[in-house]
Amino acid sequence: MLRRAARLGSVPARVNLYRIHAALGRGEVAGEDLTIHLERYACSGSIAALVDYASVAPRRLEDAKVFIDHAVGGVGAWWTLENQMLHGLTQKDWGRDGFLLSQADSLPNVREYKINMRGDTLAHYAAACGDYKSLKALLGRFGFDVNCRNDAGDTPLICASRSGQGGTMILLLQTFGADPSLAANNGETALHWLISFNDATVPAVAKDLLTRGADLEAMTNERVAHHTVPWIVDAERLMPGAAIAWAACRNRPEIVRVLLDAGALVYHDNDFDKPGPLNWAAQFHHTRCLRLMIDALERRHKKAAHETGGTVASIRYSSPLYLATHSADVFSMILRNGTSYLQDMTETLDLLRQKSTGMKSMPNFGGSNQTLFYLAVAEAHDEVVRYMLRHRWHIEDLNRPCGESLRTPVLEAVRWGRMAIVELLIEHGADVHARGSNSYKPKEKNWSALHILAMEGHEQEGMVESIISHGLDVDGQEKLLPAPVKEERSEEEGSLCHNYSDSVPYGPTELKDPSEYLVETPLSCAFRSNAFSLCDTLITCGADLYATCTSAGLYSVSTPTTILGHLIVSNSLYSLPRLRYLFRQKPSTLTSAKRPLFKVQPSLELSALHLAALVPSGVRTTDGTIVKMNDFDFDTNREILHELLSHFNAPGELDARCQPDGNTALMLAVRQKNFGAVEELLVAGADRELTNFEGKTALDLVVEQMEASGQGGWEEVLELFEQF
Repeated sequence: MLRRAARLGSVPARVNLYRIHAALGRGEVAGEDLTIHLERYACSGSIAALVDYASVAPRRLEDAKVFIDHAVGGVGAWWTLENQMLHGLTQKDWGRDGFLLSQADSLPNVREYKINMRGDTLAHYAAACGDYKSLKALLGRFGFDVNCRNDAGDTPLICASRSGQGGTMILLLQTFGADPSLAANNGETALHWLISFNDATVPAVAKDLLTRGADLEAMTNERVAHHTVPWIVDAERLMPGAAIAWAACRNRPEIVRVLLDAGALVYHDNDFDKPGPLNWAAQFHHTRCLRLMIDALERRHKKAAHETGGTVASIRYSSPLYLATHSADVFSMILRNGTSYLQDMTETLDLLRQKSTGMKSMPNFGGSNQTLFYLAVAEAHDEVVRYMLRHRWHIEDLNRPCGESLRTPVLEAVRWGRMAIVELLIEHGADVHARGSNSYKPKEKNWSALHILAMEGHEQEGMVESIISHGLDVDGQEKLLPAPVKEERSEEEGSLCHNYSDSVPYGPTELKDPSEYLVETPLSCAFRSNAFSLCDTLITCGADLYATCTSAGLYSVSTPTTILGHLIVSNSLYSLPRLRYLFRQKPSTLTSAKRPLFKVQPSLELSALHLAALVPSGVRTTDGTIVKMNDFDFDTNREILHELLSHFNAPGELDARCQPDGNTALMLAVRQKNFGAVEELLVAGADRELTNFEGKTALDLVVEQMEASGQGGWEEVLELFEQF
């Protein structure tokens, strides 16, 4: 999608695609047009674009930095755009030598004058752009309050620090006594913007602010992005927190060191949504910052233990481990860290692996009953998975079922169709025979890797063959189904073809037919997902098209039923493509003396036509709820029956009898009061004169039903019989 957008001329797509290609070793030569785009976005406040611009135009980098610091507030500030400026003046006008003071001299209420829609005064602008002379005049001769605020709550000191203007900061602090403890509406303080200064000046700037009252623990209350970059990713935003958190976000270990030495706290809670600076460092894979904070925590814990005579408190690593893993998708890592993304991830995981040695495996990483290993697989962070396997880190969780669906990591990899990771996990000992929860019956843990693959409809070439090659049955079965238990039915559920188990000549512990399974097959799941290419592959690999089971998808019946039968039972809209897929199969696949496609409940000699006439009698949802006549879509049922009759219309099919009463499909339709099915069958040529084992014809059953119900509606059925 990104490539397509780039080809269509999207500049943001081109800029980001260049970064991705460079990181993946598919470098492209940056022409002048791309260089201009990178410069534009760097000057709009993109940290990533500035880094990439430095690599393609190093000689022009300094000019870009000067523009950023002096013209756009150090951050590509949106409030410097032309449509944000007031009085018909632009940022370029205010940037001309002497213009600001000349305006100040001509304004009657100069201290109330606002230059933009953010409410910046002349003092805010002079501080931000480093205009030392004008700022000194404004604070002295013009009487501006050194701590005046704009509409966002910024003071001139905050504006100067945001732009990295050391000269105007010194003027504000040392000459006019600016208060560095004051915060903007969103919590920003001058101390937060230490990130705007280079490492050489950070210690002095920090000392100047802290000795004059800057609050080391002042917290921002939102994610901050003052730039005009047309895309928003975490790498381009500053996360909520104190100054040390911002330093961690921007990977500024020198600032982290200075603030830690000053006593900054390393917040280390287990709230994944609001992590402290240590967790931001882990999430962004800023290892040097992370190491500094871990070392500081360890020193503080040892000191506290020494002072109290207690034991040294351990550091809980669950949050940084989770965040370092959760943020490790390749796309995000590249946007954050560019060409060093793999090295940065590896170094962070190396550190956390070393520090968390001995920590018991926790099952709640990113969700209930999820291990770290499972999290890496589930979120498709393949580089983390490879790292963990390479170091055999958390390898004890390789076959541990996780999450609500109780899938092992290899089952989760299958779910996402990631063949390379599936193979890698199996190579390292993952159990390909593992079972996860049935998506329709979560309490039943009977779905194989192939079931999960089919449910998702993945049709990745070679994946089915690969899984089968490791010994998994193509039909996903481990055990055969015992005979169905005899059950009593309510009047509401219906009495047609009831007590099916009476006609099954084997007991509960005996096996009847190897096609009767405990759980539906992967082929059945793929068929229901309309994954017909996957169906072809499964059939080629030997999947049983005639396999029967009692439950498939959302519905169940009491007698083992084929795939075609379950399609009829489900009565789903848009079933015709599935039916036509079945009928397109080669004759050798569709028919056999033992199990023709026509018979959908072989133990009762029940055909597809019988079942279409019979439903919803005997049908329940998977939670056991009876499907009622009033809730059944008879229009869809008729559509399915019509399609079936276009294939099954020979006399031996139209008039086949089923157990236990010898009823034909037409008779069942009459008993079900399924008038649409009655008409379809009569139109197709069903024999109205045939009798069942009780000697009754379909017309006899109509008369019997009329007399028993005493209700109207049967007249049109009689007309149909007279017509045909």
